[in-house]
Amino acid sequence: MFNIAIELRKDELRRNWGQLNVAKGDPTFFKTEPIRWEIGMSELDKWEIVRFELVGDYVIDLTFKDGTRRLIDFEPVVGRGWMRQLKDLDYFRRVKLNEGGNLEWPDGQDFNPEALHDWPRFEQIYIDDAEMQDE
Repeated sequence: MFNIAIELRKDELRRNWGQLNVAKGDPTFFKTEPIRWEIGMSELDKWEIVRFELVGDYVIDLTFKDGTRRLIDFEPVVGRGWMRQLKDLDYFRRVKLNEGGNLEWPDGQDFNPEALHDWPRFEQIYIDDAEMQDE
């Protein structure tokens, strides 16, 4: 899963690089204000899960440190590859919040916290990955 996140970042960087090359032709491009960084919650901090609740079969309601809430149905992604064991509903319900603020199951299965935070962007990637593991 880590590789998937890296590939998404690479695509994002390529798009930004393309925009930069287009912007080079703009005479005002280099006259913009410098970026101001605000001191506060880091990207990693915002992905920390502070609360979760099992609300249905394979469905977990998550609350993140930045206040974001996600209701995630994991059924489309469990049952294959490294997630095979999660298909057992009794095992799935044994999920805990680990010290790093991420969901974790007894044998170490977990999901990338960025992916959980931004699930609408990552869900299909996890589904596709699970399907590839069946091949």
